[in-house]
Amino acid sequence: MRKYLVFMALGIAALWLVSAGGGLLGSGPMAAAYTRSAVPPGVALPFAGTWFFHNYVGDSPTWGPLIGTVNVDGTLVISGTPMEGGMMCSDVHGSWKATGRNTMVGTFLCIVTDFDGHPLFYEKGSLEWTLSEDGNELGGLSVINLYGADVDPLVGEPFGVATCTGEGRRVAAE
Repeated sequence: MRKYLVFMALGIAALWLVSAGGGLLGSGPMAAAYTRSAVPPGVALPFAGTWFFHNYVGDSPTWGPLIGTVNVDGTLVISGTPMEGGMMCSDVHGSWKATGRNTMVGTFLCIVTDFDGHPLFYEKGSLEWTLSEDGNELGGLSVINLYGADVDPLVGEPFGVATCTGEGRRVAAE
């Protein structure tokens, strides 16, 4: 019985290493996927992190503060928020790339629903953000195209456009 338990434990450990792509060995397809970056080496790290944002249309703040995460792999996620008029914006998902030492561009997408979860329209936007010299502020222009709920926002024509400015502060480890 003891032999069986030892072989079973070794088998489980081997399966775990294989499923993790080599895991602790640092090889295999999964390990390679985690080490690939969508941006040049050394450029992504200044942008990467969690940010506390406020958005403005002109001088007026929009709905509420947002929390966003810029990932080293070229993806970004920004928290959803309730909006005026009984609407809810889903979490925003997108991609980004560095265009310079302290500049980046990106594209993002979200779904705006009523509070019952019925899609009202999509937002697909572009962003052009700049990182401050000290690396603790990130912000800039976002141009957001609006698409009907029955239109594919990746290929369809927008029915409207909105422009806003975002200002974010880094959420630093304490």
